[in-house]
Amino acid sequence: MRNPEGTPPTLADLHAAAEVKKCSGAALREVPDASQRNCFEEGNEWSEAMSKLHLLMALALLSLTVPAGVASADSVDPPRGTNGKLVFRSVKVGAGNTPDIWAVNANGRTEPRQVTCGFPPPPRGPGYNFVDMFGPAWSPDGQTIIFYRQEQSSAPPSDPRQYLYVIDTNDDCGPGTLLTEGRFADWSPVMNRIVFDRGSLGVRDIWVRERDGTETNLTNDPGGRNTRASWSPDGSKIAFASARGCIGNGELDLDIWVINDDGSNLTRLTFDCADQVGHGNNGPHWSPDGQKIVFQSSRDSGDLEIYVMNADGSEPARLTNHKGTDANPKWAPDGRQIVFHRDVNDGTAPVRLQLFIINADGSDLSQLTGGQTINSFAAWGAGHDVP
Repeated sequence: MRNPEGTPPTLADLHAAAEVKKCSGAALREVPDASQRNCFEEGNEWSEAMSKLHLLMALALLSLTVPAGVASADSVDPPRGTNGKLVFRSVKVGAGNTPDIWAVNANGRTEPRQVTCGFPPPPRGPGYNFVDMFGPAWSPDGQTIIFYRQEQSSAPPSDPRQYLYVIDTNDDCGPGTLLTEGRFADWSPVMNRIVFDRGSLGVRDIWVRERDGTETNLTNDPGGRNTRASWSPDGSKIAFASARGCIGNGELDLDIWVINDDGSNLTRLTFDCADQVGHGNNGPHWSPDGQKIVFQSSRDSGDLEIYVMNADGSEPARLTNHKGTDANPKWAPDGRQIVFHRDVNDGTAPVRLQLFIINADGSDLSQLTGGQTINSFAAWGAGHDVP
């Protein structure tokens, strides 16, 4: 798709074209109120420079002033072995706009595709509404995306809960299919199991769901906070963040632990939250070869930064140094790069998250997204191309 002037299409162009379809398809027929099909939001421009970025994908910096320190699309070398595809959360800046999940091939040869649109019926029934969605992740075969929606009461108290949904990337955009209560899911390498966290008001446990629907609480930590689980590549271990042994009780007061997939051999890898309030670690993600774990940490500066360590917790190394949030790191399928989101407003209000990539050794930082949308919670996947 190109504009008559020959310039690359913007997300607004893509949204307008897709609006003609009205998100048709069986999945959308389940949406009870057609007026809620806010399927397409205007946003960033997507540039032909996709073929030159390290992901071969960039959200349009062409019509924008390129921020200081961010290479323009024409000033970078062609990528080295980039592969896979990205899925991420995107929402237009401004009050009243709702987020959706988008996907794009890493080779940049196809336009970004909106995966979700519309709203499913709230699991708890009338009186509850969906207010946000987060944490998309690919299945190992690249055919399915799992993500979670947050639901809360329309009257106080809000009583927020999170629910996991799945959607096939070959289908038209739709609301997804309800799977179970939980958030931040990760597929096992053989795709027959899913790990996720479940709970409310900061009290959470790590759960595993089998293909037959059987669910097991792995952590069994009454009153504790256990979150953001990630499978090891061989499927034998799960890394996650936990408040066990922490002296504080805030969102940053967590450390990285590992547990066997049967709930045995609980092992602590980091110890920062035991030393100082507000200094902790979260969001672990195993490298494809199982040798490293990337994670976000406030251990040094109080700001969230991206770190990588050996899978046994040794030799931690800081990859980013930014005044503001760097978070949600995820490995590329080839293990050579990491995608994460950054607050480009440098910690000042309002928070404006955009996607970045960096080499696994901390070199060659590149900004992927910009413009009038907020883009976050990306995950890299392998498998077939995004349709």
